[in-house]
Amino acid sequence: MKFANLIAQGNSERNYGDDIQMHAIRVLYDYMGIDYNDVVRITVSDLFNYDGDEYLVVPINNPFWGVYPKLSPKILPVYLGISVLNDSAAESLKWKEFEPIGCRDQHTFDLIRARGIQTYLNGCMTLTLPKAKDRSKADKVYIVDVSDELLEKIPEELKESAVYQTQQIWGREVTEEESLAAYEEYQREAKLVITSRLHCAVPCLAFGIPVILAMKEISFRMGWLHKLIPIYDEEHFDEIDWNPQPLEIEDLKEAIRENAAKRVRETWDKYYSQYRISEIYEDKNFKPTLIEGMNEPINYLKSNWVEEDAHKYMLWGVVQTAESLYQYISEHYPNAELVGVIDAYKTLEFHGMTTGKLELLENLSDDVTIFVTAEKASFMALETFKELGIKNYVICWKNRNSKMQEA
Repeated sequence: MKFANLIAQGNSERNYGDDIQMHAIRVLYDYMGIDYNDVVRITVSDLFNYDGDEYLVVPINNPFWGVYPKLSPKILPVYLGISVLNDSAAESLKWKEFEPIGCRDQHTFDLIRARGIQTYLNGCMTLTLPKAKDRSKADKVYIVDVSDELLEKIPEELKESAVYQTQQIWGREVTEEESLAAYEEYQREAKLVITSRLHCAVPCLAFGIPVILAMKEISFRMGWLHKLIPIYDEEHFDEIDWNPQPLEIEDLKEAIRENAAKRVRETWDKYYSQYRISEIYEDKNFKPTLIEGMNEPINYLKSNWVEEDAHKYMLWGVVQTAESLYQYISEHYPNAELVGVIDAYKTLEFHGMTTGKLELLENLSDDVTIFVTAEKASFMALETFKELGIKNYVICWKNRNSKMQEA
């Protein structure tokens, strides 16, 4: 089992904020004393199709706004700061199995809690990035992805020495190193950042840089950050404080880091022992030549049934072999009809059919094939078939009953 971290995806379109969210998890690993050289990097897609040799503990701090298949069973997520538009991803992301869910915003928190799942409002892990150590050369105003309406409101003395930046890159490949270099530049040189970008504002706040966050309309994603700084929409641009002070949030950052580290470590401790053993034995390349109870009926079907034809069959014994055979026939012989299910000891419902006793065999037509799916029923079935003169049957467990003599 290993620790993992996500990789931001997107070659022709990339937002620097994607990379800084993943970098925040690297900082968490450093805080935990985990060597990042041993951390596996995977994409968001890998969360669902990963089938490597080792199970992965993956701290997750990013939005999930798409439609997703079910998480790979080899992925053990630790939800630290996720964001969703609605709760349609609940089953695919296995929220109940991996609760509590750390939510990034109030909207996500409310949706998940309404499902009866343990949640807490954590914000984004980028708030835990370390404070910049040396800001002696920080003398520039950075204006990052602001609207024309906001640009008109910015005082001229701030715009005179401003550096204009964008965090949304189109039409060329952007490396993780380039994204992180942009944040290093903010740390060194920004005395003030004016932006509409959540993942420009939050990392810069963590660095100790004064930030003005303003946009035409305030997104639901801000439903936590508003408790720390003012967030201005277009109606309130005239109220902006153009001389904000850096936040003093080191105690809050430490609390978030400590909780995140505890949750990641608890997930590791919960699963490590069992999966360490499982990893030794698992072999997806192992191909058995025998599936007990299935080889006999499958060989019979391949030799005697035509896939497109209509066939009738009965099952004797409601056991796992009956379910496996029912599924196999349904998939490979779609026109086959199950006309009866025998269970000599109990009455059950099996795929909409109530089980019956041996009386179902009386006056049975010759076009019905009987599959004896219960191993313990094999000898009784042979005696019954001999007595009733039934010849169209398959003993599914014949390979386990070497001394069995058929009539």
